[in-house]
Amino acid sequence: MTTSHKRKRIFPSPSWAWPKNSLEALILAAAHPDETLAFQIFARWMRDHDIDDVSWAEQRLLLAVAERFPGSRFDVDNRGRLNGLVRVFWTKSKLALKVADPAIAALQREGIDCLIFKGAARTLEEAVTVKGRVANDVDIMVQPSHFKQAIEILCHNGWQADNGFSLLRCRAHTSAMTGLNFRKGDFGDVDLHQSVVHKLGRSASYDQQVWKRSKYVDFQGNRVRVPGQTDQLLIAIQHGSVEGHAHSDWLLDCVAIIKTGEVDWTLFLNYCQSLDLNVNALITLSYLSSALNINVPKDIFKKLVRSSRSTPIEYFSALFQARPKEDHGIASDLLRSFFKQRRLRARRRASRAQMADVLLSISLTAIPYKTDGLQPEYTLKATHTVSSKSTDLTIELLVPVIDKTRRYEFELNTDDQHLARLTYKHRHKSCMLCLTAKIKTAHFPNWPTDAASQDVQLTLEARPRRVMSRDANNEVRELNDATPFALLKFKSTENG
Repeated sequence: MTTSHKRKRIFPSPSWAWPKNSLEALILAAAHPDETLAFQIFARWMRDHDIDDVSWAEQRLLLAVAERFPGSRFDVDNRGRLNGLVRVFWTKSKLALKVADPAIAALQREGIDCLIFKGAARTLEEAVTVKGRVANDVDIMVQPSHFKQAIEILCHNGWQADNGFSLLRCRAHTSAMTGLNFRKGDFGDVDLHQSVVHKLGRSASYDQQVWKRSKYVDFQGNRVRVPGQTDQLLIAIQHGSVEGHAHSDWLLDCVAIIKTGEVDWTLFLNYCQSLDLNVNALITLSYLSSALNINVPKDIFKKLVRSSRSTPIEYFSALFQARPKEDHGIASDLLRSFFKQRRLRARRRASRAQMADVLLSISLTAIPYKTDGLQPEYTLKATHTVSSKSTDLTIELLVPVIDKTRRYEFELNTDDQHLARLTYKHRHKSCMLCLTAKIKTAHFPNWPTDAASQDVQLTLEARPRRVMSRDANNEVRELNDATPFALLKFKSTENG
């Protein structure tokens, strides 16, 4: 393995996917072992770039660089602006951890063990000393048997699913999700997981091994677990390298993990094979070794190269997705998108295979609206009682839509069960739109089938596409907030 990061980065070499230009300069400044060279790179970067115009990934790396080269020892251009950026990041990180603290405490009061991983785990002194690392969210894994209960606890404590799901819909999807992001207020951001692996169905045995190899540490006064160093390296590569352009401080996590000397490389290779991480690991470790002189055993590369070559489709899939997005040309970006969608489809198939019931997703249909002159009453939630003998439901609702492309989301639920998602994608001018759906109750999971008729109260509710923070602007809110509707018809019919 060459010691120069200047090696030619020619497709299809793993080096083709390495970070470069501004992003790589900050990685080198943050982690290169030659402090003099690293500072020179940092000073040049600060001289040539406007901090107010850098990407999210660059901002996160700047925090680590600023910690390595404090103003008391190193003078660079725009140090005052950099210090302000650092203060903002640390404040947000501390607030995120503070808001997550009572959530973890609430889970533990109910006997739910919590394992913290990714960035938040790296900030715990008992796990490893990491400077310049912030955690804007907290990743928590619980045992699968506790996942549904944990979702309910978070919802009952004021947390909302970031994707706009109601509690009932969250509960209905638990068997098909590796995790779910929750938000609370402006700074609360928790990713609740039942697996650290992205694809369900192949994760159970590995997840249990992660639990066994974890250790207890203190987190904001709560006793939580963090993964062992080998698992932290595997998790960082799996979550970071798939779309490495999103942020790059995960590479600095890998550096810190390897430097502990506690990575079990034989175990690491075994799980790279079983979790399909050979190519991702090869790209990551070859960069760390070549650009940052990180000591990785040479036989590791030989084995990773051999395993990667045995699966050419997976090799190219990982290669195109690991390359920073801004470095792609038109043709390669199309291939990146193709392989990304291929990966997401595989995840969805694996998720559906875990579901006991098929959950309905119904596309609403736009129909002409004839006004009767009366002013419709708009609401976010409407209820209607039907007989359990009903075989067909007809719903019509009036929705004021905007002149932007967006998806409108609704849920149909009973008091204690999610029945269906109703959705409409609008692409035209703003107007009053009448939407309708005809639904057969036989498609609902667990619809009452008793001989005796009983009343079933149904609730139609408008749902947001995403949960918004208070500082979200009006344009973002228009595209994501729940949209009030007027219920024009809710009709049930019975056969015979």
